[in-house]
This record gives sequence, structure tokens and C-alpha cells, in this order.
Amino acid sequence: MMLIGFVLVPLVIITLIVLVKAFSTPVVTPPIDVTPTRPSTSATTPGGGETTAPPGAEYKNDDYQVPEPDPNPPKLPMPDTYGEANDWLENNAIYNGQVPSPVRCEVTQVPPTASKGELSKYLNEVSACLMRVWANELNAAGFNATRPTVHVYSGSGQSACGKLSPGNAYYCSADQQIYYAQDIYTLMPQFKNDTILPLEVIAHEFGHGIQGMTGILRSEGAWEYQYEEDGNKDAAMKISRRLEFQADCFAGPFIGAVSQSIGLTEEQYQTLLGIGIALGDDTLTGDPNFVGDHGRGYNRQAWMMTGYKNGPLGTCNSFDPTIPSEDLA
Repeated sequence: MMLIGFVLVPLVIITLIVLVKAFSTPVVTPPIDVTPTRPSTSATTPGGGETTAPPGAEYKNDDYQVPEPDPNPPKLPMPDTYGEANDWLENNAIYNGQVPSPVRCEVTQVPPTASKGELSKYLNEVSACLMRVWANELNAAGFNATRPTVHVYSGSGQSACGKLSPGNAYYCSADQQIYYAQDIYTLMPQFKNDTILPLEVIAHEFGHGIQGMTGILRSEGAWEYQYEEDGNKDAAMKISRRLEFQADCFAGPFIGAVSQSIGLTEEQYQTLLGIGIALGDDTLTGDPNFVGDHGRGYNRQAWMMTGYKNGPLGTCNSFDPTIPSEDLA
């Protein structure tokens, strides 16, 4: 018997799931959570990394026509067997690509404390930039690139996947939309005046959208659910962390690609490094030994910076079975 679940993937440790239907098939796709030889980076300059475009380089993908947000996107791909799920996780076609850089993103950044209307306008403009960076790579790899709407909510919210908590952000697989709490800055008050925070959060949640469009999200969900059913909590949390680290990594190429256009400053680059640490399960709980389902701050930072260097997308393959366990903590 197979439970088909809608996945609500939060920025940090809260898990919400909605079960909808059951029927026979070899794979169980249920509820899942909610995101190296890769040490924490000590880079100190924006654009650090050999493959980042040089300042003043010509913009790529300028002829791409950004679509309107799709309220009724195609269904997300779902594997038929656990073998297929493994293949989608470890050998996904998206890993063969590399996003172009630099890419134009003409937006006026707003602080995390902006009004609900200002945040909604800005974050939906950012979703257009995300499509300009990612859509061609997704389509070339054989996937349907669809643009989500970013819904900004106040207090507690509601989505097709269930209730939304304050101070968080989510990707919902049921409607393939992104949800952003207006008060998310309360999660990291030290960054409440930093305009790069909303952009980084949406880039991470869009990373979960990429996982959804490529079949990675449902494949991970099948295995996480199976581990939970088997009582193997450690394995369930580890594969959940792989998912979160990959979304962190997928955020990196976008930020790197638009850094020239948005005028990313040294201060903002340092803030990005700080956000990675601040989102760690260890940082948020105040317990340096805490083992959670999103990962420790130094690893979240390291995976995001791996993506920021904008090498082949295979460097974001957090499901590679050869990755040392310490890089997945």
C-alpha cells in the first residue's frame, strides 16, 4: 500500500505533511519533512570561485521570455520503484548542467522588515529572475520548468499542504508554490536590516522547487518515509539533511549568477555566510551537538558556497553515496 503525500518543505526544522490517497505500487511516497569534502568556506570576496563570471561580463539568457506564475503546473514526477528513486537522487539529469552567469535581475531590493505588499512584489520579481537563471537548464535536462507564485503571509498561514507557522518559509509540493512569512526576520533578528536575506530564502525554497520538478523531492520522500516506517530515525534525518543541503547548494548558483546585476556588495556576501550558519539546527537550538533534519550551520554554509562558485550542477549532488558523513551532519 502506498501513501501519496504532499510535501511542505520549510526553511528550518518544522515538518508539516498532508496525506491524500493510497494505492498499490512498489514505492511509498508519503510525508516527508519539511533541505563535503566541502569545508566551511573562508572566502572573503563576492564572486569568489574560479567559475564566477568576471565583472562587466555580458548578460546571458537575455532573450528568455519569463512566463507568468503557473497556478496549475504539471504534476511533479514520481518514481515507480525504489531503484528508480535512487537513480533520480544520485544520477539526476540536472547534475549534467551548469547555469549561465551573469544573468540580468533588475530588482530593487527591500529589507526583511518591508510591508507585506512590498515583500510580495519584490519576491515575485525575484521568482522571475530565478526562472531566467534556471529554466533553460531544467528544460534542457528534460524537465518542465514552471514559475511559482510567492505568497507572503502574516502570522500563521494556510497552504494546500497544511498550516504554515510564523517566522518560516516553505515550498509546497501540492500546488508547487512558495510561502514566505512576513516576520521571517524574527528567526534571525541579527539580519533584520539586511536586504540579501529575503533573496537568499526564496532562492533556497526555489531550490526545493527544482527538486520537485526533477523528481528528487518525491524520491527523497519515498526513502525518508520508508526509513521512518522501519524505525530508522537516523537514516530518515540524514536523507532529509541531504535534501536541505542540496536546496542550499541550488540557491548558490542563482545568487552568483545575479550578483553582478543586483550589485552584490562585500557586506552582503558576508551576510550570506552568516545566514548559512544562522540557519543551522545547532545554531537555532543553541545546542552544538543537536542532530536535526536540516543540518548544522557550517555545513549549510558550505553547501551554499559550493553552489555559489557556479561549477557543474553535479557539485550539488548531496545524494552522492561517497560524501563523508561529517559533511552531511
